[in-house]
Amino acid sequence: FDGIHLDIEPQQRRENQGPLNLGFLPGLVESYRAVRQLADPVHLPVDADIPIKVLKGDLSQRQLLLSALPRFTLMLYELSSPDDGEGPERKAEKLRAASSRYLQAAYQGLPGPDLGQMSIGLRTSDYGALLPRMLQTLDEANGANPHYFGWARHSYNDTVKANP
Repeated sequence: FDGIHLDIEPQQRRENQGPLNLGFLPGLVESYRAVRQLADPVHLPVDADIPIKVLKGDLSQRQLLLSALPRFTLMLYELSSPDDGEGPERKAEKLRAASSRYLQAAYQGLPGPDLGQMSIGLRTSDYGALLPRMLQTLDEANGANPHYFGWARHSYNDTVKANP
């Protein structure tokens, strides 16, 4: 192993629904810090999936979150789908705009070098055969952003289909 990836999703619980309902955030950050306390001494980086909604928090909420771990993966899902009738250029433009907007919003007004970097996670089910092109779009759109850590391909079902 060369790191730990956390996929803790309290936003999916009924009591945590709603676009600005971030009451779960302090407990989530506490969990992240507990894992990091164990991982740092053995030099294992920790990354965690995060939903878009946590980037809509206020300055103190985003500071709390983005200072908890060295890496995050934004689950940037459902911008497009293979059968939405949009062409590859339109899908790429939507992805370029959304990924840049969310990266900027995440770090807006936050000082300090101790903030985690962010990858952008895409799902195969959102892009189908266009996924490799969309991953390249992410790098082109965000490569100059110092907070951008690359992309993540979330494709569990692809793995299950390939290894029955």
